[in-house]
Amino acid sequence: MIKILILLFSFSSIASYSKLEKFLFHQNNPNIVTEQFLLFHDGEVRFEKFEKGSRETRHLLWSMSKSIGSLLFGIAEQKGYISKSDLISNIFKEELNKLPKSLQNKHKNLKVKNLLEMSSGLNWNEFYESSPFNSHVVRMLYFAAKESVVDYILQVPYRHTPGEKFYYSSGDSNLLMGALQKKLPKNLKQIFPWKFLFDPLEMDATFETDKKGVFMASSYAYLSTKDLLKLGLFILNKGSYKGKQIVSKEYIDYATSISEAFAIHKDCKNKHNLSYGAQFWLNRSCDKNNKFMPDAPEELVMLLGHGGQSVYIFPSERIVAVRIARDKHNALDKNTYSKYILNAVKNAKE
Repeated sequence: MIKILILLFSFSSIASYSKLEKFLFHQNNPNIVTEQFLLFHDGEVRFEKFEKGSRETRHLLWSMSKSIGSLLFGIAEQKGYISKSDLISNIFKEELNKLPKSLQNKHKNLKVKNLLEMSSGLNWNEFYESSPFNSHVVRMLYFAAKESVVDYILQVPYRHTPGEKFYYSSGDSNLLMGALQKKLPKNLKQIFPWKFLFDPLEMDATFETDKKGVFMASSYAYLSTKDLLKLGLFILNKGSYKGKQIVSKEYIDYATSISEAFAIHKDCKNKHNLSYGAQFWLNRSCDKNNKFMPDAPEELVMLLGHGGQSVYIFPSERIVAVRIARDKHNALDKNTYSKYILNAVKNAKE
């Protein structure tokens, strides 16, 4: 009798996740390609599927790396190495002296906080799929990284006053890492991510740098699905891992709240886009009745990368969903994806 009940429970659990599995792995859409998926809820992995590799296979994270950069900044700030209020002009004096006076003067108002919140004001061209040769991010990753990403980014002219408007920019993320590297003690410059984040979280991580040793937080961190789950749980637990506070709760709250720059952005008051914190994507809005994803909770936090790779964190539901993907044209509908996750967990409990 006990064996029968266990089997019935097992079949019921599998059935609860079948719609989610079909949505991710069996859609008749060549633009949606899920390679790995893992769903954690309330203390354990409830569903996982791997079309390629295993839990231990490391993946290039692309823009999910930005959130790692934010966490590293949060650790460095609490240790007193760097501050949101630090001026870029004070950090990069030597680099700025090489630039025209007019551009040097414009950099005087740029703060580290503006880089964290994607509001540097730099006239950055992030778009690369339609016109890769005109993209700053392509030039930075494939050419400037061979010398200095900081020197390249600092040459970009301004479109707005720093802090005035949100504008998504991989240049902001790497300039942030350049500022962090400058402010760290010499003995920590190349080991900081491992000593204070990856090793304490027991992660097997790779993090590439440019020629001058600046970590490429725009794109070039590598983690396995297993470690991405740890990262999601780390955010869910407000910067704590196995009872140890590694990043302060206050910083996690700051990074996962709408930034000042985004709060004054036009998209904060409509459904055109997700909202943004400090290198984290959010479902929050200025008007709680106007979320980008109406079927997902307002407190949803996301790490998003090229090709549909993601970590979705649902704090109240104690859910973390990790997806490794190779989508095209941003094909996966985020609201529908969130709805399938929540419904699967709900049905499994009933």
